[in-house]
This record gives sequence, C-alpha cells and structure tokens, in this order.
Amino acid sequence: MKVATRDALADLLLEALDDAATAATVCGLAAAARTSEAEPRPRALEAMLRSALPSGFDVEWPAIRATLIQYGAALENWSGPAGGATRDVVLQKSALLFNHHLFFEVHEVLEPQWMQERGEVKKFLQGLIQIAVAFYHLGRGNLAGARSLLHEGLIKISPHAPAWLGVELQDFIAGLEKCRQVISSLSPETYKQFSPDAIPRMRLSA
Repeated sequence: MKVATRDALADLLLEALDDAATAATVCGLAAAARTSEAEPRPRALEAMLRSALPSGFDVEWPAIRATLIQYGAALENWSGPAGGATRDVVLQKSALLFNHHLFFEVHEVLEPQWMQERGEVKKFLQGLIQIAVAFYHLGRGNLAGARSLLHEGLIKISPHAPAWLGVELQDFIAGLEKCRQVISSLSPETYKQFSPDAIPRMRLSA
C-alpha cells in the first residue's frame, strides 16, 4: 500500500475514534467492503472511497478492503469518550488498535502523546510505540527492524511490571518475550510462518 493511502486511512480511523459521524462512515465502508470482494465495486462504495482516499487507490483495493474490514471490527469494540485526548484515553485507543493488529495506527495514536510527555512516562510510551512498529515491520518482512524495535521496546516497558499507567504488563511482557524468541529464529524465507495469534493482547486495568 502506498504511504499516502496508508496515512489517509489511518487519519480516517483516528478521526472516527473521536467523531460519531466519521465512525458511522468508516463502519459503512467496512460493511460495504465485506460484501464487495469482486469488481466492480458498488457505486455508493466507490463514491465514499473517492471522497476519503487519494486518487489512484484502485490498484490497492485488496489491501484497502482488508484494512477497512479491520477498522470496522475495531470500531465495533470502541466505547471510549468522543473527542477524548487525555493520556488514559490515548492508552485505551492504543490497546484497542493493538489488539486488532492495527500497529501503524497505534504509532499514530501514541506519538502525539509521547511528544508531550517527559521522563519515565515518555520512555514507556516510546516502548509501546516501538513494540507496535516492530510487528508492523514483521508483517512487511523487515526482520531486522522487527527484532531491534521489539528488543528496545521491551527494555523500556519491562521495569514497570506488573502494571503501570493502567497497562497490565506481566502477561503482556511474557507474551512479547515469546514472540521475540520466535522472531529471532525466522528468516526472510520463513517470516510468514509467524502466527499473529501469538501476539499478546494489551490489557488495561479496570
């Protein structure tokens, strides 16, 4: 997927997390995408896509379709406050997106908050960003990037176990360590053998 398309989709999802009307639009796109695997796409879906995405997206439709379906599933599980931008809400969004394997979008949600923070909070949020981006790289076959960022991220969050800033860390870190061991044994020929089911869930305390 082109960077411009990826970024436009991510911006659309982030807006949807804060705005009910945008969320309804994205859920409508996702519902249409689920039933529109074959070409041609329905006119209503085509019009919505052209209003939301950069020109030239047609050749990327399979990847866009899969992303929209993921977005719809994530939004169906989102019950956070509209327009919320506090650290707690940012972490709620991050957990939702991480658990739906929307790892680039986790980065986009966390980075503005990370830029505002200082000290250990800043380092911890950077660790979460690095962990998410590690899995983003893994999905694209960048094993060196995945290994390096997962390692660095674990270093930053591990001192705060068993929980910090409302993030449950004990099981999360244990699961990430298992992933790190598996990823260390992969090669460019075998990285697709990594099962996404092995990625632990990011859980928040009640």
